[in-house]
Amino acid sequence: MKYFPKISAFLEYFPFELDTNKLLGKLKQYRFINGLTQNACTQILGVDAGGLSCYKTGYITPHVKSLKSFLAKREYFS
Repeated sequence: MKYFPKISAFLEYFPFELDTNKLLGKLKQYRFINGLTQNACTQILGVDAGGLSCYKTGYITPHVKSLKSFLAKREYFS
């Protein structure tokens, strides 16, 4: 995961197809671009692995507080 940013820079494009029209696609794209693991993403969002899994499947949506936390901390992890 940590090498994805370098791979994208080398290729000069983002080599993965993601539906960035949806929040989940945007979160995944952000993870890839910044080389974040799922564990780092759960720490930023303040959820456990099960919660992140529910986000990814669309079973539940992230709470506004979690998203604000993610946006506030993202600079630290990038």
